[in-house]
Amino acid sequence: MKISKDSKIISEDKEQVGFTLVELVVVLAGLSAILAFSFPAFLNTLKLNRIEEAKALMNSYAAECLGKLRIATEIQTFREEARPDTIDNEKLLTLGYKIDGFGGEQEKSKCSFTRIIPADQEEKFLYAFSFIVSPAGVQKRATPSNDPKALNSCKGWAGQLCGLSPEQEAYFAELERLQIAEENCEKDYKKKLVSGFVGQTSRWDSVEKKCIQPVCLYKGEVVSCNGGIEKARERELGEECTEWAKNQKNKNNSTYISPASGETTVACGDQRFWFHTGSEWNEPDKWYEKACEYNYQKDRLKTEGEYKYNPVKSEGGPKPCGDKIWICDGNQVEYSEYKDTCGAAPPPPPPPPPPPPTCTPFPKPPICDNAMLKWAYKECICWNKR
Repeated sequence: MKISKDSKIISEDKEQVGFTLVELVVVLAGLSAILAFSFPAFLNTLKLNRIEEAKALMNSYAAECLGKLRIATEIQTFREEARPDTIDNEKLLTLGYKIDGFGGEQEKSKCSFTRIIPADQEEKFLYAFSFIVSPAGVQKRATPSNDPKALNSCKGWAGQLCGLSPEQEAYFAELERLQIAEENCEKDYKKKLVSGFVGQTSRWDSVEKKCIQPVCLYKGEVVSCNGGIEKARERELGEECTEWAKNQKNKNNSTYISPASGETTVACGDQRFWFHTGSEWNEPDKWYEKACEYNYQKDRLKTEGEYKYNPVKSEGGPKPCGDKIWICDGNQVEYSEYKDTCGAAPPPPPPPPPPPPTCTPFPKPPICDNAMLKWAYKECICWNKR
């Protein structure tokens, strides 16, 4: 049989381009090794991209909240009610995230605290992050995941607040408490300023961090606490009314307490006054506050158990009037502490003594009453023990 040259060339080419089975196995093993190293990194890159998208959404939510804060008239209402309008849990789910507590009473989607967490509880790379919008600005926080490769992303969102120490948690909790206390203090002051309040109230002391800075008001006017109220009243109502109010305030060495309904005199017209142990107001709330605290201090040393601050206005309030507390040894305590101390059940009485032994012979022989002879008779042994 004759083999052509062309056939021979084709045969030789086939031998040159072919691979043996061993060569294929080696190549596939190499590819598998490369994929084993590169595929997790590829997945992490995808997850980092999702995190960045989630960050962009959270930044847009924070911007919405800042806009709401600028037009808010009541900071407390903003804290309790304001939410970003565009927050969307379904959209977050496409990025592997969800709103913390979504659909429940503890859902964290308010401007005062918005937090998103990984939708998959088993997720090891994605991490939870949040923001808080307050008059102090926007504060960002994050909880780093177990994967160190995500740490830079976490710090990119929250900086040094990526993972709070217990000390930092306590610091920010105290900072938030002070912010709320300051807002409530200033809110109360402004309310009195526009309501025509007369008397002494307080503003926020930025040094002491307490609502203790004294300020005196007279019907929308800030006056001196050293005679300013009397001078302002004299300008409005005349000297006779001012002198009467001054005398009532200082009556009985400043121990006088007016009726809860207040009182007035002809020279003061329709203006009513409330007096309590050297203090004076033109509306009842402050009188009730002082009366309730005064009565508590007077009653606590002779009261044990449940105590209700009194008196209480018919329509309720103001605090602490009407509040119920527990008193033990003259001090206010939590109910749990009261149950373990003053309210604890008394120890059971000791068991009764055992009944005396029944002696024989009975009745007692007369000889057993003889101080000298009773020890000599066995019939008296039992009776001698009684």
